[in-house]
Amino acid sequence: MRDSYGDFNDTNGDGRVNLLFYNIDDGWVWGQGYVGGYFYSGDYTSQNGLPMIHIDTYPGIQYENGSGEVKTHFEDCFGTIVHEFQHCINYCETGGMATWLNESLSGSAEELCYPGSGLVSRIADWHDHSWSSQSELHYPAAEYEYNSDFGLHKGSSITAWSDAEADIYARYGEVMLFSQYLYTRYGSSEVFKKIIKANSGYSVDDSYTALTQGTGWSLDSIFRGFFTAMVANDLEDGCGFRMNQGYDPASCYGLEDVYSLLSPVVYTSESPAGIYCGGFITVKPKGGNFVPPEGASDRLNYVGISFGEISLEDMDIVPQKTLMLAGDTSELTLRKNPADANDFEIVWSSSDESVATVEGTRSGAVVTAVSTGAAAVIAEATDNKTGEKHYATAIVKVMNGEHYTRYEKTDSVTVGVPYMIGYDTGSAVYVMMNNNPNGESAYHPWYHKCDDGWYSYGIKALTDAEGNITAISNDTYPDATVAHAEWVFEKYSSEYYKIKSGYEDRYLFIYASTSSDLDLYANSYGNTTNWKYDAANHRLSYYVSSSLTKYATYAPVLEEPDWHNGFCAVKTPTNNSTINLYRKTNGAAFADEPEPLTVIFKGRDGSVLKVEVVAEGGSATAPTAPQIDGFTFTGWDGSFSNVTEDIVVTAVYEANGAVPDGYHIIFDTQYVKVTVDSIVTSI
Repeated sequence: MRDSYGDFNDTNGDGRVNLLFYNIDDGWVWGQGYVGGYFYSGDYTSQNGLPMIHIDTYPGIQYENGSGEVKTHFEDCFGTIVHEFQHCINYCETGGMATWLNESLSGSAEELCYPGSGLVSRIADWHDHSWSSQSELHYPAAEYEYNSDFGLHKGSSITAWSDAEADIYARYGEVMLFSQYLYTRYGSSEVFKKIIKANSGYSVDDSYTALTQGTGWSLDSIFRGFFTAMVANDLEDGCGFRMNQGYDPASCYGLEDVYSLLSPVVYTSESPAGIYCGGFITVKPKGGNFVPPEGASDRLNYVGISFGEISLEDMDIVPQKTLMLAGDTSELTLRKNPADANDFEIVWSSSDESVATVEGTRSGAVVTAVSTGAAAVIAEATDNKTGEKHYATAIVKVMNGEHYTRYEKTDSVTVGVPYMIGYDTGSAVYVMMNNNPNGESAYHPWYHKCDDGWYSYGIKALTDAEGNITAISNDTYPDATVAHAEWVFEKYSSEYYKIKSGYEDRYLFIYASTSSDLDLYANSYGNTTNWKYDAANHRLSYYVSSSLTKYATYAPVLEEPDWHNGFCAVKTPTNNSTINLYRKTNGAAFADEPEPLTVIFKGRDGSVLKVEVVAEGGSATAPTAPQIDGFTFTGWDGSFSNVTEDIVVTAVYEANGAVPDGYHIIFDTQYVKVTVDSIVTSI
């Protein structure tokens, strides 16, 4: 959980979280819900001064059922413990998060630690349906009718959290599924920690920002993808959910995939639905086509989902070539024609698994680089009706080299990406620090005072030959790291940004208009400066009033011996106002050597017969072409000597009889199509 969410405030210094077991007397009676446990931030402050989780014993661990039998189920509290522990970590890391997202992350903790433990009941809660028998778990309903008392089923927002709502348990179910969608799409639980780190407050807008910055996806993409997955529920096509690592079907009624229980909830009312941001409804249109009703908001988005069998006609892989370093992974996308083709099976393979391995689905694949060399990634799809095969290939080259992290000079602003903000003196680059690692001032540990004005600390950056920042100098501050100079832009309006410390994300880079003209420092969200970046003139400015604009300015050599270089705010732009932005970029630098070249030999049907790696200028050796009844092999459709680029050559055949071009014979049974290349002797 620490790896996936962060850490808790260990006030005792003993590494322990205190578990308090007792009867949380909430008036529970048989057949009703109850409070299974909770985390209370006041335990840190006004109460015990300790990290503490409260766990209910009655009925949370032991209870008497309607028949008078005493039931003990101690293990059921384990999920509650990790659920509440996430709330504890979340509070310590963020100070507060919107309830819906906080509960979503706590739901993910249950699945992270005890895969499958909570999903069966949560999915049932979402459907408003109780499983009446174990056989029903293995043959669930194809769909469920909406509950007219459930706001969620009628388009209410996932963010509209209230314990008083009739659908509160359905809300717990939906937010748990939301976190599992994020986990599935991102590929690891690391996404939860990124979201927590990006969170800045309690509001729903803060949760939206945390989601977009933590995932790198747009809000539209997140909700569109999640709502589609809730209905399509097809992991193979990239619209579904993946069980957490370590899931054991034996622990969940023998279900290979608990998400097999998730079916669409269909809105069947003739009454209008009110659909809110973060909400959706599912309808089944008559005649197969949905026509928005009169008066429907033009802000609504529509996603059509077909459960029919759609045959694949053609496919290819993007990108066609990928350069990698050993140990890296890279995603490939299967581009299908038609795009919603689903009635096929697919097998992914690598021509040389000592170079690269591949695992994939009907939507794409993940390639893992093993060692230097080149290999072809091959996708072989088989139509479920006809048995017809389709093939696609892409090249993977594993190179020598190394990974790098550098900060590249840019004139564009991307929200959620770390930047350094600096000034190039001509002989050196100085960047604004967001934290002073030496802590020279108790009141403003990030900044220092000179001439009645607060200046931000500047620190010298180390650059490469292209002017990219590769590190910062430790001459002035021995404990300084690049994180002490990172800033993150958040969108405020069409032109203005909040600039947040990348090191301590509760603080903003601000100008205090009520103080000295030179004030420039970090402060909490109580004071917000909305900066505008002028790409043409390379300036950060803050509009104060109709007669005043402040500029972030480089201030060289303030006072010896401690205050060397800094940044301040001035009214008049100067050369020192030309602030450069340096965007954080992670990548791979490949050794300066010729790439290995590949020659792929394909059969007449597109199948891969051979993949050969050759040096530039070299030649490949062709494989033996397969024999095809009624055809004679005549050669290859391209040269494979003196190879200077990656090439694909295909076997060419000539029919052993005369069939006029353009004739097609089509049978109306079994979808059989006899093409012009066939030898027709009789019908």
